[in-house]
Amino acid sequence: MSFLLVEFLGNKEGKLAVVHDNWMTPFKTQVFWPPYKQKSQFNKALLKGEEAKDTWELFKIKRCFYTSDEGNEGLLPRPPKIGEFKRRTLEEGIKLGCTSIGDIEIENNPATPKSSRIQILEESAFNKRIITLLETISEQNKRILSNIERKQQPANIGPSLPELPVQLPVKNLVDLQLLDNYLKGNADQSSALSSYLAILGGKDITNKITRVLKYLVVDKVAKFFNFYGKRSKKEAFCDLALRNIIIRAIKSTEPQADDSAIEGAIKVWLKHAPGRLEINKDPAPADEN
Repeated sequence: MSFLLVEFLGNKEGKLAVVHDNWMTPFKTQVFWPPYKQKSQFNKALLKGEEAKDTWELFKIKRCFYTSDEGNEGLLPRPPKIGEFKRRTLEEGIKLGCTSIGDIEIENNPATPKSSRIQILEESAFNKRIITLLETISEQNKRILSNIERKQQPANIGPSLPELPVQLPVKNLVDLQLLDNYLKGNADQSSALSSYLAILGGKDITNKITRVLKYLVVDKVAKFFNFYGKRSKKEAFCDLALRNIIIRAIKSTEPQADDSAIEGAIKVWLKHAPGRLEINKDPAPADEN
């Protein structure tokens, strides 16, 4: 497990916090924040790497200063205010991942020998060069891997799967909510996903819908839904962006199909999700997070 020191955006801009990697969204542009008021509760959730829940609030982040696999409170205190952060010594700043001498004030203590202050400055400059070099190497590696992946990909005939914030099929409710928000705010990606789902095939309308649904969500997630969400306190599938995406995908290959027929097949598939889990005797508990 790993911990990150992040800086927030929006109404929390400029504030810092230590968070667990489990709380970050897939693109690491937002972080789920636990609702605990007591510091002891927060620290417990942080050190355990408690899984984010739907009820946790999402905050945008500007950048990540530092990551660590160490989780004891001595190495990962809740961060100080910005003013205090700038007054830390150089050595403390290096531990927090600061890369600029301007972020830290070196104590000009007359009792500190001049040679020691010079040595501190030299070490700081060296550390800064090393960090810059590592960042350059990391960026080069990313470009190399990206080029390798593109060259290894076979030539695609037809639409390709668009870039999404989660992996398909969706395996938990948190990822489903992220995907739904993303698709509702990105019409082009929604259209691209619909075009891709249309090529999954099937011998008839029902078979095609089954293939599409199995590609999108696992049964452990599907069991929490029915189409309208009016019975058994289940969520409404019709409110998700996936409803319209599936209808467009099916109609592109079955133009004679009407919405009610497609929705009827979706209802049946959702209804039998618990039964499929029982038949498969899947011992893993449902992941509501």
